[in-house]
Amino acid sequence: MPIPIKAPGEVAHLREAGLLLARTLRALADAARPGVTTRELADLAHALFTAAGAIPILRGYAVDGAPPFPASASFCVNDEVVHAVPSDRLLRPGDILTIDAALSTADAHGTRRCADAATTIGIGPPDPRRARVAAAAATALAAALAHLRPGVRWSTVSEAVGASARATGCLLLPGFAGHGIGLALHEPPRLPFDHPLPPAVDLTLRPGMVLTIEPILIEGSAALPVVTLDDAWTVLTADRSPAAHEERTILITRTGHEVLTPL
Repeated sequence: MPIPIKAPGEVAHLREAGLLLARTLRALADAARPGVTTRELADLAHALFTAAGAIPILRGYAVDGAPPFPASASFCVNDEVVHAVPSDRLLRPGDILTIDAALSTADAHGTRRCADAATTIGIGPPDPRRARVAAAAATALAAALAHLRPGVRWSTVSEAVGASARATGCLLLPGFAGHGIGLALHEPPRLPFDHPLPPAVDLTLRPGMVLTIEPILIEGSAALPVVTLDDAWTVLTADRSPAAHEERTILITRTGHEVLTPL
């Protein structure tokens, strides 16, 4: 399937959607403090999205036979890797929290555009072990951004992110991937960080591509590094080691890239 190339008008609307999502994630980060539950943060996320006229597209999202995701954002604490279902779990000093959300907004013609982002924060000063993994995820994202420009192969980006993760002693989680985004939350291409990267999934970056870049790092190195809970969504590290996730929606420009969800 061809990779969509966005026209300037589409980019303008995607930029608006991305800025709205970034503002919402920053507000959620400000609200995340000891004694707050992830369910309360999810309720706040829904209120912020609807007040802004945006659709929280994670709510009701279903894939691979799983039940519809029940919340407008995901909040992963410590050993929760991705897609954690919000609950009455209290945030505590020393935790790390990954906030992950996506939205769509409509242009004047009713055409919807999507944005997707995640970031990991500390709840107060984080536990040093957890802080190291959060910092490693941020460094891995920076390694990806340093290579995002037209003409670069995705394999080059993937190798740089893998090298960054190895240098920090963390595991870049296999099996998860970034993706194209625009009219839908998930569009071509799929952007894995697998090593080695299969040639069939490699591609050359081109101006007008809009992509999510999302390295997910964990401290552990087990042969089976993650497990999924019975809710069919929440992914945990198998050895309960900490995990962190950074994601941005990115436009490939004529000269480099633009972060559409600046956090």
